Amino acid sequence: MFPENIDQFEKVRPFEYDTFRVPYDYGSILHYPEKAGSKNGLATIITKDPAWQNLIGKFLLPSKKVSTKGYTRLHVM
Repeated sequence: MFPENIDQFEKVRPFEYDTFRVPYDYGSILHYPEKAGSKNGLATIITKDPAWQNLIGKFLLPSKKVSTKGYTRLHVM
């Protein structure tokens, strides 16, 4: 990973964020691609759910619709 990108990939501890009871949004249009910030072309983000590994950060969901979880989270806030 390029040194200037390291701060963008720090893990956040559970008490440092609030999901507002909305599940994690692998399909977010704001999600980094799997190789974002990579120096060697390898993945810098490994999804907990392997089914999403090749889809994150591509703005193309299996349903071909924009994820609504982000909107739901905003409404809850």
